[in-house]
Amino acid sequence: MCGTSAGAVRDDANLIEKMNLFPADDFAQAAQRWTIEHQSAEDLAAQHRRNRRNRSVRFWCGDDGRGDRFAAA
Repeated sequence: MCGTSAGAVRDDANLIEKMNLFPADDFAQAAQRWTIEHQSAEDLAAQHRRNRRNRSVRFWCGDDGRGDRFAAA
């Protein structure tokens, strides 16, 4: 995999062709798929750690509307 740098995008003729041919919505989906396919294992692991760190759980206590927020383990 070559990564998702700006240089990798410029060097991918297939992606550039799609940009010129597809409507904006279709190209956005194609670009998202391209990014997923070209991410390294390290990038995916870092994204997973960020997502896990930002996760939280909320518990609502009774009818008073008061909520407590806890970080997910």
